[in-house]
Amino acid sequence: MEQTDSCKTGRPAETLNALDDWKSVFLGGMAMLAARLRLIVGLTLLAGAAAYGVAYWLPKIYTSVAYLGPLEDSNAKTAEAVIQSGPVLDPVIAKFPQYQSGRSLEEKRTYLNSNLRWQILRGSPSNSAIYTLSFDDTDPQRAQALLNAIVDGWLKSIKPHPDKTVRLQKILEASEAQAADLALVIAELKKRPDTMFADARNGYFPPNIADMIKMRTEIAARIVELTMELRAGSRDMIFGPATLPEQPSNSNKKSIVVISMLIAFGGLIAFFLLRWHLMIIATQPIYAPGIAQIRRAIPWWPAGSRG
Repeated sequence: MEQTDSCKTGRPAETLNALDDWKSVFLGGMAMLAARLRLIVGLTLLAGAAAYGVAYWLPKIYTSVAYLGPLEDSNAKTAEAVIQSGPVLDPVIAKFPQYQSGRSLEEKRTYLNSNLRWQILRGSPSNSAIYTLSFDDTDPQRAQALLNAIVDGWLKSIKPHPDKTVRLQKILEASEAQAADLALVIAELKKRPDTMFADARNGYFPPNIADMIKMRTEIAARIVELTMELRAGSRDMIFGPATLPEQPSNSNKKSIVVISMLIAFGGLIAFFLLRWHLMIIATQPIYAPGIAQIRRAIPWWPAGSRG
């Protein structure tokens, strides 16, 4: 019983000691940061000034945006791949020979791709969405001209050949006529309910109206597909032409400075806390061999400080 009582009375003491240790560590860390507060603030302001200088000297980037669609999800993925391909970009490069002069064709193609962005417009349904195709350049008029050329190249690459266009138009006309006939028959059957019942004596069996409605639905879907194929490559796929940017897209220097200062402030606090914690660990004998081994492993560590 005495042993049990001593164990019970010892646990609160251990808990209090652990709490005291954490309080000591926390307060010691806060005291260390308070002692270095001027240094941290000064370095943070220096980082903000450096970020402002970098943002000021960076070249202005202008973004031209074109809106394409509506497109289905599968068609949009295909369009993105086609736009970034050589058959679309190479004619654009040939049209602007002075653009990135001195670079090879592959380097120019890679540079064009690096400045292109394809995104779905927020809030658009995936089955019929509007997409944005944007291009960045240091010259606003050149950004617009290059983006227009890229869109034109894409439309030209997906445009069906004349013989295919004629064939698609004939199939579309036949499908529309078939859908109209089915709609007329279904409407007549609904007007005359007596035609829905079979008459075995006269050898009359009514048509299956459910199958006819299903066939009409399938033909309607086919008409939509044919219309989309005929629409491919036309200007109708452009929801909004390439814009002429008036303001640079990277002109928000205030945000750059604030973000840089926040990163610098947080990084400095983390650095000093980690350094202070490691210095505490280094003073404990149990960790001394490990610290000495780390010091010997670092080539640039001062020779006089190695263990």
